[in-house]
Amino acid sequence: MNYLNRRAALVTSGVGLFSSLALSSCTDASNQGSKNNDLFDLYDPKTVTPIYARLRGNPNEKMSIWWYGGMVYGKLLNKMSTPLFRVHGIGFNRFRKINDNTYEQTVAEAGYFADLKSLQIIDEWDNPLNNKRVKVEHYRSLTVNDIDLNGIETSRNSKVIFNGEVGPILTNGNKLWVTENLVARIPLPSPPGVPEDKKLFIDSTYLSTFEANISDIQNKNLEHVPGSTSFQAITNFYPWMELGPEPGEVIWQIMGRKLDDISQLPEFQRDRLNLDHPDFIENPGV
Repeated sequence: MNYLNRRAALVTSGVGLFSSLALSSCTDASNQGSKNNDLFDLYDPKTVTPIYARLRGNPNEKMSIWWYGGMVYGKLLNKMSTPLFRVHGIGFNRFRKINDNTYEQTVAEAGYFADLKSLQIIDEWDNPLNNKRVKVEHYRSLTVNDIDLNGIETSRNSKVIFNGEVGPILTNGNKLWVTENLVARIPLPSPPGVPEDKKLFIDSTYLSTFEANISDIQNKNLEHVPGSTSFQAITNFYPWMELGPEPGEVIWQIMGRKLDDISQLPEFQRDRLNLDHPDFIENPGV
């Protein structure tokens, strides 16, 4: 079981801009008026981080639970992309306002790779990129990042080279979208004595979008803000894939939603999590 940070070892990062998006069929936040009873002024770029915290987390610093799934592809240099496997994941999220300018985001995740057709979790896998049968390393991670009111996101892991940004916000009708884009270089564990220039790392680009109803974001009486997500990610090959120095990419295409409670997690995921990580669902660490 691989316990590397998913934002590290699996996915991570890019850059978002707070500039306006002027689209004929959509409107950006700067075109939306603020009503007296609204929680947030959508004109104000300083509200992007609090809105993101309310959507991805929950009001009053309560924990949120996100389910997600999708496809993972592999691409060798100068070759067509090849479907590799499916993924089933869960994320627990909590936001805390630590001062007037900064929110703390804590995310605990666990996920499993699965067969393309049966969708069953796999522990061994025939890698079509090198025709080797390999042992699959699933993942569990815990990350703590800080996000300021300018949307700049920083990692508390000093070993990670990390750039992140939340925003912009895009709106259309009663719908609101906000992005989180991260770029990271994460060192992988190395045996003692390995020279610095020989150590392995994962380079990741992680581009995520979260969506909710504006009426829910602005409703001060809600304790749970429903939402959905989609993200794309690109990393280099993971060591367990046994591709060595072969140049290429792992490409993720994921979608999911915020659960009302843990009972909405599919039973097979709960069963496997309880087997591998008996304390995770009850105490994810956020």
